[in-house]
Amino acid sequence: MSAPVLDSVVVSDSNPQDGETVDVSLSGHDPDARTVRLRGQALANSEGSNFLYTDITVGVELSYELVEVDVMSNEPLANPTVEITPDVVNPGVFHVTV
Repeated sequence: MSAPVLDSVVVSDSNPQDGETVDVSLSGHDPDARTVRLRGQALANSEGSNFLYTDITVGVELSYELVEVDVMSNEPLANPTVEITPDVVNPGVFHVTV
């Protein structure tokens, strides 16, 4: 089983002022996921319509973590200087108050 892959980190404002809150969005994927294609059709009196297709990805649901780290060592700070709050509705989105 492969480790999850982090695809992107997006910050809503890379230069906030003291006391402001910015959003940080993490996005990743499960490299071991598989794609399943489904085909749908409407039928009436044994006659069918055109086909429509959709793909779904079957994989492990990812969870995300965001912590403040030391600029020199990249280790998590024992006493963070910002407040990080996960968005309860959108996994991978965090509200960071500086």
